Amino acid sequence: MNIKKLTGFAVVTAADGKRVSYNWTELDADGNTISKNNLASFTVMDEAVQAAITTIEEFIKPRLE
Repeated sequence: MNIKKLTGFAVVTAADGKRVSYNWTELDADGNTISKNNLASFTVMDEAVQAAITTIEEFIKPRLE
């Protein structure tokens, strides 16, 4: 059984709303790398995910001042 490990993600404001891009590495049962830097993205449609993104953005805002 292979394991997919999330290695990074970003949230971008796009014309169609918030877009989450993410990448991962796939490992076999022994920990050997099967593939790396796999990429995918999706537009956020779920209200709970949107709320989580808003929470992170509000946390960051004071750091911009």
